[in-house]
Amino acid sequence: MRAHHLVAHPMTEHSAPNSGDIEQELNALLNSFTERLRSRRDALLLVLRRGDTATAQRLLHQLEGTSAMYGLSAVSQRASDISDALNQSDLRAALALTRSLCDPELCRAA
Repeated sequence: MRAHHLVAHPMTEHSAPNSGDIEQELNALLNSFTERLRSRRDALLLVLRRGDTATAQRLLHQLEGTSAMYGLSAVSQRASDISDALNQSDLRAALALTRSLCDPELCRAA
């Protein structure tokens, strides 16, 4: 059996990413995430109205982690607050908090 070796290749000025390109790509990813937030909110509302708290908690866990990764700490905190409301069996609060997930001020990166 042959051993496989990884060979590091030095970056040249032609292969090094431009910081402007990286910033544009990150902004595009952030915009894509915030555009999909409405559909994620709608999915959460649907499962909450059906009483499927297990699926809601799974979706909230994903949303909390992903939004934190993008620097959207307010969205991450809101997801955590919704999860807390569900843990306290407060469906009314969970629904109200979920409806507000798409508030524009939540989608500002920290």
